[in-house]
Amino acid sequence: MNIMNKTKEITTMDQPKPHNPLSLEQQINLRIFAQEANKLSEKGAKESLIRLYTNMIHKENYYREAIKYQWGIHSGEEVEKRLQDATDQV
Repeated sequence: MNIMNKTKEITTMDQPKPHNPLSLEQQINLRIFAQEANKLSEKGAKESLIRLYTNMIHKENYYREAIKYQWGIHSGEEVEKRLQDATDQV
């Protein structure tokens, strides 16, 4: 059973207004993403959500390591190794 049969379709209009407005390109990409998300089955939506969350964690780790490098908390070699490890996991 398609989850969208039970709930109304997800639209970009349902989202809260951000403090920093999206660029026109980002708005278009978000609308396309929302349209594609509405086509997913429940299983497909869950799988996509898990992949998205995993990618968010890797991105957060990348930024964390980049900031540590910028602040001189880690040596460059250690940061490069960690970034490579994080990239390999994606």
